[in-house]
Amino acid sequence: MNDFEGKIVGVFFGGKSPEHDISIITGLLVVEELTKMGIRCEPVYITTDGSWCLGHELRGRDFMQSVHSRDLYALQRWSLDTRHRSPRLIFTRRPNFFSRREQKVIDIVFPAFHGAYGEDGAFQGLCEVLGVPYVGSSIEGCSMAMNKALTKESFVSNHIPTTAFVSFSTRDWEHERKDVLSTIQATLTYPLFIKPVHAGSSIGITRVKNAEELTDAIDLAFSFDTQVIAENGIAAVRDLTCCVRELADGSLQASEVQESRFEGSDFFSYEEKYLKGGGAQLGNARQQIIIPADISKEVAGQVKNYSIRVFKRLGLSGIGRVDFLLNPETSELFANEVNPMPGTLYQHLWKETGVDSPTLLGNLLSAAMTKYTQTRKKNTYFQSSLLQDLKGSKMAK
Repeated sequence: MNDFEGKIVGVFFGGKSPEHDISIITGLLVVEELTKMGIRCEPVYITTDGSWCLGHELRGRDFMQSVHSRDLYALQRWSLDTRHRSPRLIFTRRPNFFSRREQKVIDIVFPAFHGAYGEDGAFQGLCEVLGVPYVGSSIEGCSMAMNKALTKESFVSNHIPTTAFVSFSTRDWEHERKDVLSTIQATLTYPLFIKPVHAGSSIGITRVKNAEELTDAIDLAFSFDTQVIAENGIAAVRDLTCCVRELADGSLQASEVQESRFEGSDFFSYEEKYLKGGGAQLGNARQQIIIPADISKEVAGQVKNYSIRVFKRLGLSGIGRVDFLLNPETSELFANEVNPMPGTLYQHLWKETGVDSPTLLGNLLSAAMTKYTQTRKKNTYFQSSLLQDLKGSKMAK
């Protein structure tokens, strides 16, 4: 018997995000692991156009592998019923000539999204409004962590070293292009990186070697986002990663430090992360990832310390990942980016840290329930006489 006997976990994945396919991989992994643990779960897939699908077919890897071309209409006849006040999600299936009205109930939400509309606080907001417990960070934590500019500003304000950067919006680029380019040239040095502020998985990122490449790189980043960040690159950089998880008692544990090595690319690209050799980020390309990283104990300790500090300062919950850049020539360490829902939960790194998947998932679910219990203690209504006096107020006509 597990601690969630009788509870149904809804695993949500897919979504309207460039990281849609990566989310499918994470979602299927979570469904498979929860099932092995004896926890009842319900997969909920959101298509690239925002349609919601439920059904046992979504558990199949073969089905999901060709999901873009399949007819999902039969799985889309479910509607989220908002009439219920209980802390659960209830999906209702519309009846037709061949079937009766059906219901599916979800007690705990597990968002396995990556990127926009799922990892950025948007979906978490829906859970908050409906009053259902959910795994992972809150609206604020997700939105902060998924905004590279705000994240780096948080690094600076909390005295955590990071590379120099400049951020700007679509409006800035359209109306003040010369000023934007001038600021980048005056603040940063080549080579530099241009990134969409909210995108992940290295999508839309360009390593810019000179001024001639700058405009095209910015235009590419804006095709994925309405905000862009430019930041200094590091010569002969070493790419380090550390995960943090929240334990049942609220304490935090940092994972071992992972080093990701990439060849034939200017940076740790989408291809290096997910395609080449089975994907370093998926834990398959073992020749590309070193755990624990080949660094000194002092640097490893610093990475772990910074990771926990970042987790706390951004108000993250459940799990998170912090990426760092190490300059091997100067031994300078720079916090780079934060991920509030690491792809595949970075189970390969946790495994090397001595934490198996059942333990990891069990802690995530426990942390979700603890956070939910704490949230329920907040007052959501303030009683006053304001409405009784409405007739005589200035608003009355």
